[in-house]
Amino acid sequence: MAPDLQRIKNHLIAFNFKELFNELGWDRVSDRPLTITTKGGSSFILKSLVEKRGVKVYLCPAHPQSKIPDDKTIRQIDLQVAKEGAAEHLIIYTDATDEHQVWQWVRREPGKPLTQHTHKYHKGQSGESLAGKLIKIAFSIAEEDTLTNPTVSGRVKSAFDVEKVTKRFYERFKKEHSAFMDFIKGITEQGNREWYTSLMLNRL
Repeated sequence: MAPDLQRIKNHLIAFNFKELFNELGWDRVSDRPLTITTKGGSSFILKSLVEKRGVKVYLCPAHPQSKIPDDKTIRQIDLQVAKEGAAEHLIIYTDATDEHQVWQWVRREPGKPLTQHTHKYHKGQSGESLAGKLIKIAFSIAEEDTLTNPTVSGRVKSAFDVEKVTKRFYERFKKEHSAFMDFIKGITEQGNREWYTSLMLNRL
């Protein structure tokens, strides 16, 4: 059965992560929780939610009365998870009142610095944006025999690597901007032609 975007959004909004990843075709695991201690001495317990060909998803719920860790802290947590858990992974952070989520994925490329990407959901939002990313990491039964670790990690990367998506968008926008400008007649000054082209594309 194909994943349903509305069901994905419903599970996301309800913080039903196991049901969410079941919808996406991931496999449940029974690993023991990871206890991560940061340089500042704070401890966090991460539960293994699901995995797919060695790529794991961890849940890091906040302690009672506490908030989601800041960016500096979650970077430290991610490094420890890469050492003690799965090298390729996603981490979901939630607050104590189940009102906020932070999804963390870190791009790891040989010879390049780590790049952290976070995607947030707040109670009251539609969940459309994050659900649109999650449906990209859905796997069907028909794919099972051919799936590999690089396949799964590549799918996760394509869903969560915002930097590359943004770069592709602006590269395409630049080409379309140039092509559209060639159709404009009656405006001879280059600066005015560029301004008018941008105005029309933004309106579209």
